[in-house]
Amino acid sequence: MLLSLIGSYDLKGPLKSISESFWPLEYIKENRNNLSKFLPAWENAQSSDVAIQKLSEGIAKCVAEMTGRSENKANDAGELRRDIRTNKFYVAYSARGENRFRMPFSENMFRYFATRQYTIPYRDPIDNFDDIFRLFPLSSSGNDPLSNYSRNWRDHHHFLNVVVATSRLIEYFSDSNRISSLLSEGLSSYAKILQYQISPSDGRKVAEWPDRKRCFILMLAAYYHDIGKTIVYPRHAMEGSVLLSNHTTLPVYLINSICSKNYDFNFGVEDFMYLCHLVYYHDQYGTLGTGEAGYLRLVDLIHRTKRYAYRGRLEQASEGIPSEHLTALHQAEERNRILRCLFDLWVLNIADMMVSIPSVGYGGKYDFQASLLDQGGTRNRIQLLLEAQAPRKHDLCVTFYLADGICKNRHADNLSNIESGALEYARRHAVLRISRLMNAILTDYINHYNEKFETGMAIVTLQKISEIAESERHAIISRAITFESSFSEFVGRLAWVGQMDYSFGFFQRIAERALEQICSEFASVWKYKQLESYAGDYIAETNARFFFENMSTIVVQVIHHLLFKEKEFDRLVNFEFRDAAERLTEEKIDRIIGLYGPHRARRSMQLALEGIYIFS
Repeated sequence: MLLSLIGSYDLKGPLKSISESFWPLEYIKENRNNLSKFLPAWENAQSSDVAIQKLSEGIAKCVAEMTGRSENKANDAGELRRDIRTNKFYVAYSARGENRFRMPFSENMFRYFATRQYTIPYRDPIDNFDDIFRLFPLSSSGNDPLSNYSRNWRDHHHFLNVVVATSRLIEYFSDSNRISSLLSEGLSSYAKILQYQISPSDGRKVAEWPDRKRCFILMLAAYYHDIGKTIVYPRHAMEGSVLLSNHTTLPVYLINSICSKNYDFNFGVEDFMYLCHLVYYHDQYGTLGTGEAGYLRLVDLIHRTKRYAYRGRLEQASEGIPSEHLTALHQAEERNRILRCLFDLWVLNIADMMVSIPSVGYGGKYDFQASLLDQGGTRNRIQLLLEAQAPRKHDLCVTFYLADGICKNRHADNLSNIESGALEYARRHAVLRISRLMNAILTDYINHYNEKFETGMAIVTLQKISEIAESERHAIISRAITFESSFSEFVGRLAWVGQMDYSFGFFQRIAERALEQICSEFASVWKYKQLESYAGDYIAETNARFFFENMSTIVVQVIHHLLFKEKEFDRLVNFEFRDAAERLTEEKIDRIIGLYGPHRARRSMQLALEGIYIFS
């Protein structure tokens, strides 16, 4: 099912199977009568609270039935039986035919998509069976008050898109020349090591692919990458990793059944823990690219990868090789495994970004992106994405340079050397980090603003900001830092900040409000009197520069406030912006952006930042 996607563009079978494994619409239709028996029924009308509670319990029983946990399973004749297809939603397409297997964590997926958009106390739930189990809204707009559907239906498309995008990237990077174009000159020799050794022309011969296990684990990580959302959305990558790692025995057994019976390799506990590792860091390069994460986060990422890579077996024959040469082979193979694992994680991140970043012509994040089924179009899309995402390529190279340092000390767990290297990178790129955050909330998000504002001064301002040279942007940000604090002290402290969780959403709300004021010609720092004696382009360029300067100052002031809340920084810390973003009312934003230049109301800034937490 998962490996069959790689190199194949006739995907009716595999796509349907993957879709069913997230939410089994066909199974529900086929077993409607049986599932109806688990829904509540009553002769007299019940109170709303009772009706909702009983319906929730009934849906939970239906989910248990679909996942094979129901103890009382009856056929139409009333006889207890066990359906051999129950929870066998993984369909393996191979030279041996099609085989069905149980899929771990189906219950989490089913509960997630069983959650309804509207909580309705149905008078007769059985008569409303379609509403209770419908996945998508009947209206294409997603706003359908006349029927019920899954609250999380948009994620069904997103989950599927990420799986397909990952398969396309694996195929794309089976060519070492394409990998070489990503790497700096000193790392170009890694291309042959990193390329995927596959034969995508015939997906049914995956058991003969040298990299079949590597590809399968990566595809499985794409499948489960957002499973943490079934627990809670904030920091769902961590929640997903915790969910997976807390249940190892049965999932390892089920996944190993798929691998050993179809693809001729074994899947063990260490492989499963590596899968958890991929899920945990599936958005790491995305947040590095937006400036929300810093390079110090790479230390733990590389260290975890090293532990998995060193536990693996040597992939080369050792018979007859002298011990000293064998040690060298071990070291080389271990290093190569680390590099491959890090590259696989980067590919997973790129797949998620590829289908999530607003883009014209490819479909939205929560639409099924049918363009992924076109080979030529997909390759062109990947090329354009990689050209536009230069920071992600840079971060991949930084990861490899840091990994080289950890490979030199094979069995040492002292991370001081690599930590020092990461801190040095973080200090050297502090201004770049803020610049990335500015780009993310302004120019990289322009497709969102195009939909919101359509035309007008806001869009012109963003277009002109995108034309400001990178060196000039960095100079503006450096001045904002110097005005607020000692530059070296600010940079030194920022280097210790591993993550600024959800800071993108926080600052994006401020930027959007400022752009709204431009559109409404609100009398504030964001509106400038047009001078008739100058050309329109000059005014637009000047306004764009002032906008960028003021927004940079706001970002620097917020970060400065958090950095200097403690006396000193000598350890990794993170900032949590989610609660602060929820408290960020329009009144608070207006007070922050309502004064000229950098002289802003300190009290307003403190009110806006009350919900931000610092944690280690």
